[in-house]
Amino acid sequence: MSEVNLDTILLEVGQFGKYQMRTAALCAVLVIFVSWSISEYVFTTSRINSRCFIPECESEPSSADYAPEWILNAVPGTDMESFDNCQRYVNTSAVDLVTNGTCPDELFDRSTLQNCEEYVYENKYSVVYDFDLACDEWRRTLIGTIRTIGTLPAFPLAGFMSDRWGRKTAMLVDAFNMLWLGTVRYWVNSYIGFTILQFFEAVFSASCHSCAYILMRWYLSKGKFEESAAMLRRMAQVNGTQLSDSSLEALKKTAEEDIKRKAKSEQAGENEPWVVVEVFKHKKILLRCATSPIWWIACTMIYYGLNINSVNILGGNQYVNYMIVAAAEIPGYWAAMILLGKIGRRPVLAGGFWICSICMIAFAFIPSDLYALGLTVYLIGTICIAGVFSSIYVYTAELYPTPYRHRLFAFSSMLGRFGNIIAPLTPAIGAATFDGLPFIIFGGLAFISGFLILLLPETLGITLPETMEEASNIGCNNKTETIL
Repeated sequence: MSEVNLDTILLEVGQFGKYQMRTAALCAVLVIFVSWSISEYVFTTSRINSRCFIPECESEPSSADYAPEWILNAVPGTDMESFDNCQRYVNTSAVDLVTNGTCPDELFDRSTLQNCEEYVYENKYSVVYDFDLACDEWRRTLIGTIRTIGTLPAFPLAGFMSDRWGRKTAMLVDAFNMLWLGTVRYWVNSYIGFTILQFFEAVFSASCHSCAYILMRWYLSKGKFEESAAMLRRMAQVNGTQLSDSSLEALKKTAEEDIKRKAKSEQAGENEPWVVVEVFKHKKILLRCATSPIWWIACTMIYYGLNINSVNILGGNQYVNYMIVAAAEIPGYWAAMILLGKIGRRPVLAGGFWICSICMIAFAFIPSDLYALGLTVYLIGTICIAGVFSSIYVYTAELYPTPYRHRLFAFSSMLGRFGNIIAPLTPAIGAATFDGLPFIIFGGLAFISGFLILLLPETLGITLPETMEEASNIGCNNKTETIL
């Protein structure tokens, strides 16, 4: 009986028939709802316009009109035809309350400012109102950072659960955790409690989407042949194909041999050299390990930073802005997928970083009243960084040899999460300095990353390396096999 693996069986039962389409659709529903949960903090913690409560002229903050006609008598105006969110003029009168609906400027010393003691908010659609965070940008944005930190242990935890009890079990547990932790968070009435629940919701549910795929390979890797056979028979039935018993027996034999081979490999790996030692023995590999985390950090910071800042920085409706920016990622992904196999990895990555850099620095200096121009530049930058984001996964994996590929790839990806952690804080950085500073930082990081990419070899058309020596020689040998 010839060797039969799962890919051979899938040719027999149908590689993408009704069963796979149904499974993909169900997983897509889950992923869509998970995506809402992952990004909802952008709106639940979004900035709300505020102003000082003026007790001389108003009775209660909760009932006060946000923009009464007299407000510029008590609060300084800004360059954006609005008024200051955090300061007011000092009172010069002993009068406590003006009841006739006016608030004359004679009540205030317009040469002296003081910070607000209480606030009036433009709306109530954020925890900024619930926890009175009006001008406390650092505490507001820290919620997003804490949630992002919670994703760090989420993936190892989900990996343990999925390997131990299965992908479907891990997926359902994560989805349930998202449900009850999100519900409890709704009723929390303290900043600390809300932030803590954001963290634990990320820890126990953020990796839900990574578990959403078909289970046969996991069944086979764990020796669960009856479960995998039942699923394959069900797949053949739904797809309207035939699956022979002889094929299943051959698959079982192949899977058993793979398990034995894996066990022997793990025993032999006990004497395998440490990856750190191997990296320091090969200077070219060391250079890649030193530079790749930098452009991973830059990419994640810019990618997530643009999504987060679209709610706070761009004019117009924040929900529409977010949807437009999210939709702009789609052509970026498609463009990268097409160009990677045609012009190479380095041109796509370096070009994407540099165009994004130009857009970010330009956006930092575009006046806020030029909404159309600002949005256009913002979207071009988003398209470019989305293409880069999808491309660095491919390029990073191709730079390292097979025995160490996953560990060295994970090293860059893990450090890249620092960009993801910092991204939610960028609106606070802008508020503490000026709104354009985060985008200047984005542009600078993208510019540097583009040059760092050029220090590394092109991997289009090479055979994936199996040893450190082969990986070090990438770019020195002739192309032997095209990698798409």
